[in-house]
Amino acid sequence: MTLRGQFRVLMVGIVSVPAIAATLLAILFILLSNESESVRRIAAQRVWVNDALLPRLETGDFTGLTAPESALVMVLDPEQEIVLFSSIPGVEVGMRPEPGNEPDLPGPPQDDFTFFLEQVQNSQGRAFQIAQAFPIALQRELFSRARRAMLVLAVFIGMAMLGAIGGNIAIRSFRRKLTGLRESLRSIARGNLEAKVPIEGQDELAQLAHDIDTTRIELKEERAKRSRFLMSVSHDLKTPLTTIRGYLEAIDDGLAGDEATMEQYLSVIRGKSELLESRILELIEFVRMETGEWRMQNEHFSLADFLHRTSAMFAEDAAIQSRTYRATIDLAPEVTVLGDTTLLSRVFENLFHNALRYTGVDDSIALTVSGCTDGSITITVDDTGPGFGDSDPEGLFEPLARGSNSRQEPGFGLGLATARSIVGSHGWTIDARNGEAGGASFRIVVPAACAERDVDTTSPATSARSRAHL
Repeated sequence: MTLRGQFRVLMVGIVSVPAIAATLLAILFILLSNESESVRRIAAQRVWVNDALLPRLETGDFTGLTAPESALVMVLDPEQEIVLFSSIPGVEVGMRPEPGNEPDLPGPPQDDFTFFLEQVQNSQGRAFQIAQAFPIALQRELFSRARRAMLVLAVFIGMAMLGAIGGNIAIRSFRRKLTGLRESLRSIARGNLEAKVPIEGQDELAQLAHDIDTTRIELKEERAKRSRFLMSVSHDLKTPLTTIRGYLEAIDDGLAGDEATMEQYLSVIRGKSELLESRILELIEFVRMETGEWRMQNEHFSLADFLHRTSAMFAEDAAIQSRTYRATIDLAPEVTVLGDTTLLSRVFENLFHNALRYTGVDDSIALTVSGCTDGSITITVDDTGPGFGDSDPEGLFEPLARGSNSRQEPGFGLGLATARSIVGSHGWTIDARNGEAGGASFRIVVPAACAERDVDTTSPATSARSRAHL
């Protein structure tokens, strides 16, 4: 049962149990208060015996005492065994009742009556016997009424107990699950990511436990990834430092005996220092991107003009590296976007130099921009290199990812991870795939960029909308 269903049952119980209890108590009251004629007659008879008959026992004089019409009472002297008073038809004062000489009682047959005999003494110690006739049907009626009343009371008690047990089970189950979730969250907060979060049932709390356990697994994977990242960074920073230290020790040991050797050693130290500096800057830039500790200098600019300027620089680099480069930019100059051109330049430089790295002489690199067919702009950077093969291209956007998994390649493998952070911060998307003609293909999608064509960029309201969108 879902958590909503459990609370619904609990609320129905809270509302319905008092209502049912009130109904059952009303039925019980009616059963106990709905007296029949026989019950009223016997009650009146008992009142008359207590109020009128018993006081006469002090004197033993019953002269002038008149019983109610429906009363069936007689008083016997147990010593003389004679009747002293009688309201029973056929039983006269002074009569000596004997077995087989029972009086004929009015109404139903005599077998339907039973006598209740009571021994009473007055203050002088004289004994009397008071015999009262009660219909047997009255006893059955009283027993039936008592049984019905007990049944109603038993139903009420049973429902109350059932509601209490059900509510207690629901509350205990709810508390147990909440306690388990709280302990799991505390364990995760303390850094224990190994213990699995217990998942019980199929309700919303079970779904919450599943989500927490999924988060635990993701945190565990992120911790492992961070550890691998730190180990890789430590190794890649230590390598040039070790080289620099080795050459400095060589200089201290006098191994650079001539000026040419000294210049060679210093040149190696200078190169390794520059490599170390570039890696540190790359690392700082990535951390700033990931933690958000940087500010975007957003401005409205023509995307076509920006891509033409960027493409011109790529053409020069491609010519120097003996690559064939072509650019197809099918985009109107008036299409503007909001973004940081400096950060976006790093994205396209990273994609282009990544293509240079994995292509050879006479390979080709292409920049293609298709505009405004569905309200968005698609920018692709394709090459004719080896592509990604059977590996998952999305893994290249993870930190430390390198296309050839080689530590001999420069950098930390943070370029594509940084590119995705920059693209995502603009509200754009980037993905990678194997190109249709072979090689790698990176695609950037600028959503709803064509809607900005006729926008007045001087309007503060429009600027706020564009910034929120991008």
